[in-house]
Amino acid sequence: MRVWISMVMPSICPENELRLLYQHGNPEMCLAVEEAIARCGMSTVRVWTTSPCVVVGRFQEVDNEVDVDYCRRNGIKILRRFTGGGAVFLDEGVACLSFCLPLQQNPLDVFRALSSCVGETVGAGIDEKNSLFIEKKKVSGAASCKKWGSLFHHMTLLVECDLENMKALTH
Repeated sequence: MRVWISMVMPSICPENELRLLYQHGNPEMCLAVEEAIARCGMSTVRVWTTSPCVVVGRFQEVDNEVDVDYCRRNGIKILRRFTGGGAVFLDEGVACLSFCLPLQQNPLDVFRALSSCVGETVGAGIDEKNSLFIEKKKVSGAASCKKWGSLFHHMTLLVECDLENMKALTH
């Protein structure tokens, strides 16, 4: 990670003021911190994990994306994030990576650069939606937005996720 930050961040964060944060916490708090970082607009790289939950994109219909009954029976919270994109299952085995930069550059170039760097780090290929694949299996998805004067890009990285839960609760 240190090599990646020293190589990539100076080109997309020229002011050289960068916060690096790590957190493990409950899902509601973790998502609240995501939004607070985006609203603040300070250059930030955050890595976080949380207990089992499903997070749906801003514009999604929960019933179309998630098996709500399964989540209810298994005590899995369903939350909504401020960015778009698909539903994601999170647990302690999913690393969440968040990047916030002041709104000064071409967002698509920045988002692509961030996803590409993470992909190179873990040996994954990248598609047009900035999702990462290893041996044709998706290991990471990403969502981004321009809001509150910030570029915000976050992504998941499956490390040791509960695949049975993930398969059972998403449509």
